Amino acid sequence: MELAGIGLRLASSAVAPLVRKLFRQDDPGAGLVDKPVRLSALVSFKGEHRTLTEQDLRKLARELVRAAVRSAGPHDALPVEQHEAVAQELARSLHGLGDLDMDDAQAVRLGHVRLADALPPCDEGLSVDAQLLHERLVRLACLHIVEFFTKRSTFVARTLLEQTRQIDRIVTALDLLVERVPAQSAEDAGFEERYRRYLVRRHGQLTIHGIDDAGEWPLADAYLSLEIAEGEERRTRNGERPLPSPPQRAERALAERKRVLLRGGTGAGKTTLVQWLAVAAEQGISEESPYLIGLVPFVLRVRHLLGREGRLPGPERFLELADCPYAPPSGWAERVLEAGRGLLLIDDVDEVPQENREQVRRWIRQLLAAFPGNRWLVTTRPSAVPLDWLAAQDFAEFRLAPMRSDDIEHFIRRWHQAAAPRYSRASESEALLSAVRRQRDLGTLATNPLLCALLCALHHQRHGFLPAGRTTLYLAALEMMLVRRDRERGIQRNSSPRRLDADVQFTLLGRIAYWMIRNDCREIERADAVKLIGQSLAGVPVGGPVGATTEQDAARVYRQLLEGSGLLREQRDGMVDFAHPTFQDYLGARAALEVRDLPLLVSNAHKERWNDVVAMAVAQGRSGDRERLLLDLVSRGDESAEHRVRLHLLALSCLAEAHRVEPRVLYLIEQRAAALLPPRTWEEAATLAAVGQTVLSVLPAPGGLTEEQALACVETAVRIGGTAGCDWLLWALGVGFDDRVTEAVQRALGDAWGHFDADAYALAVLPQLPPDIPVTVTSSEQIPHLARRHHLRVGHEVPLEDVVAQVDRERLRSLDVAVLEDPAVLRRLHALERLSIGRPSKAVLRSLGVLTSLNECDLTLADPERELPVIPSGTPITALTLAPGAHGLAELARFPRLETMVLQGIDTALTPDDWQHLRTAPQLRHLVLPAAAVPHLRTHAVTCPDITAVTLTGHTDSAVIGLVAAAFPGLRTLRMPGPCGPEDADLPGVAVSVAPRPRY
Repeated sequence: MELAGIGLRLASSAVAPLVRKLFRQDDPGAGLVDKPVRLSALVSFKGEHRTLTEQDLRKLARELVRAAVRSAGPHDALPVEQHEAVAQELARSLHGLGDLDMDDAQAVRLGHVRLADALPPCDEGLSVDAQLLHERLVRLACLHIVEFFTKRSTFVARTLLEQTRQIDRIVTALDLLVERVPAQSAEDAGFEERYRRYLVRRHGQLTIHGIDDAGEWPLADAYLSLEIAEGEERRTRNGERPLPSPPQRAERALAERKRVLLRGGTGAGKTTLVQWLAVAAEQGISEESPYLIGLVPFVLRVRHLLGREGRLPGPERFLELADCPYAPPSGWAERVLEAGRGLLLIDDVDEVPQENREQVRRWIRQLLAAFPGNRWLVTTRPSAVPLDWLAAQDFAEFRLAPMRSDDIEHFIRRWHQAAAPRYSRASESEALLSAVRRQRDLGTLATNPLLCALLCALHHQRHGFLPAGRTTLYLAALEMMLVRRDRERGIQRNSSPRRLDADVQFTLLGRIAYWMIRNDCREIERADAVKLIGQSLAGVPVGGPVGATTEQDAARVYRQLLEGSGLLREQRDGMVDFAHPTFQDYLGARAALEVRDLPLLVSNAHKERWNDVVAMAVAQGRSGDRERLLLDLVSRGDESAEHRVRLHLLALSCLAEAHRVEPRVLYLIEQRAAALLPPRTWEEAATLAAVGQTVLSVLPAPGGLTEEQALACVETAVRIGGTAGCDWLLWALGVGFDDRVTEAVQRALGDAWGHFDADAYALAVLPQLPPDIPVTVTSSEQIPHLARRHHLRVGHEVPLEDVVAQVDRERLRSLDVAVLEDPAVLRRLHALERLSIGRPSKAVLRSLGVLTSLNECDLTLADPERELPVIPSGTPITALTLAPGAHGLAELARFPRLETMVLQGIDTALTPDDWQHLRTAPQLRHLVLPAAAVPHLRTHAVTCPDITAVTLTGHTDSAVIGLVAAAFPGLRTLRMPGPCGPEDADLPGVAVSVAPRPRY
């Protein structure tokens, strides 16, 4: 590299040794790593094994400044009194290397200038000359950093390996494309190209809340890869009660499932994920999305599909109802779906009335029957449809997980990068990050993309002042959008003869919102909206005489609200909706209070659609209204057995936003909530956690809880997260769980680490867990704390090589890894006794023989017909999971220690011969399979007398139980989720256990 021309006359011999001190020395036994290494794992001033302190870093920066001053000569040198300030700012910028969300390969691709631009800038209070010296020193350091990376022993070999893999990915992608895209007419192919470009234009931008002119954010830059977690269906092995699978990035989880029902609350990111999938199918914007290649997205909002005639459409109307301006060739959509190339993105099932949702389910079933080979994603709010709503159609259920601390940090940085340079400075993002870390209520608020974006916008607009509480945040955001935006830009909207101040705009928008809520719709016709405005203007002083309002007045005010507020959107067909349901609910609640509709709020409170409206009414109401609403919720819950749980939990959740509540009201609510405790299932835990921190005060003491109850209480605290959730866990550990559930709770706590601040949890909770309890590693921030752990679960996003470099390899006994492609890492784990791999490469399977201490091996195979033969004989495979569509078990007899087999997906491809091969595994006793796959047992006349334990996942009924009993005459243990109970299983001599179904 050319080190001259950067504006400083510094020799490489002076700079290079100083730069090398910023990074750890390579582990002599590291060998070849197959993935880029995170900068946070390379720098020497972070983590448990740091070799460079912050004081050392400042000293290093001073040496660089002194060297630069010496090289400048007497006339160009910076005044001596400014040297220390430049050194301090240089140290701060270099320290930012450890916070960058990138790896060494990405840093090299950026080059030294863009890498330097990614580091924290210097204080603008420095003189111009000092700022220039700082900038040049940072760029010089980055030039040497890039050169240092390229000369590391592992970089070149790894780069060649990555290029080979990239070629493999391209070949795989081309093969998929050839397979999925049949011969097309020129007309179809031409239309499809136009349609794909349209999808990118329509869905390739996101709105930046709070930015005046630059409100559009490129999706490729803005998309934050959120995590999703599995719902009820989980793997169960060796008779152990399973923990929930750790959350994983959405695009990776969706890659493994062709049909997914995704639940998420308001603002959680469901629609953004739908947009990302639509764009990724065209642009391939992620390495995690090769499964989208060649697929044609259909983005379908459910509320747009259910027309006035009440019928859901066939494929020929998909584009019309998605508001696409192009007319496809006749029969095009059907041809796409017949070929299995469709990506059906069905968004917001909850936005249609409750009575229409069963019709939506029938429509989905009919489309699946007619066009079975396509990919599906259906989204809904958490409680809008029942558990297992589409389980019979083999839909896996996932839920959007709350944003973790590192997600929040990435989002805030990206928001400010998108707003920069005109609107935001890097110091602004750092100030907000500091506030979120310091103030517990802010960290609790910023758990989904909508709230996080509103925090960023308000922090920017209010110069660092932030509201406390969710409802106060919404109010401040609405004021920003309705008033401050135009006032600060100096815009006068005088097309209407009436001046609209904030209160009037709130009133008008609130009445539109409340009309929509009362009529159970998310859209209103433009003519109806104008009429409502006209009726409201007649009695509202808006800068002119109160009285008759012409239709033209109302239309002008409507246009002003539409164009000026940013809250309303008008579709091509004249239908109007709110930019986000949260704002509709907030304004509707305000309007309900204005017209004193408290009884109507309570009478509808059991409906999922009204829950947020009621909660926001409690938050906005005066003291008397607030207490009346809460008492009426409790009273109605007492009287209604059907809705008791929902109403009493709603009253409890309202306390989080209620400013002040009388002690007697608080007592009644907590008393009713206590009757719903302790929770028994993960679903109940999720419902309680949504209530917020308030619920922690009523969770029972841990003593005397069953295992289900103890785990669900822990899950509740984990989902609430933050300092409050961690404090409850520590309190519960201090009080003590019963001995019979202690190990299960400890495993849950080891799995929960990723939900909390990595350092704080490592210091407070991990020391209370024995070294042989597995801990789950989901971020690079956890890696420095692994030295004393003997059992690890490593998620998809964490480079295994970084983990192995930090642990005591002589003591590491158990490893559960989501993906493993490079066998080199196995050779460094010779003491390993147990290994579980979610997706092993064939190279890894061939190398399992190097683990001479291995006693248990648990593998997930996608193609056992080709994968089993390459595994060395004698490998102690004790559990085997077959991915959907897997078949070919002729080699099973080579692994006599196999005890558990797990079948994923209802469309099992096992042949009659495969079922016979199961009988050749002498120790195989436990089979896990979806209840919906059980009819295959009868089809293939399966009889496996050696199977003594069966675990069913998904919806189970008495017919399924009968088929299981016939196929497995030696059955002694049956586990199932219900809705059947033990009384429905007339199986003498069989111990039947039924997982409790959620009560709420």
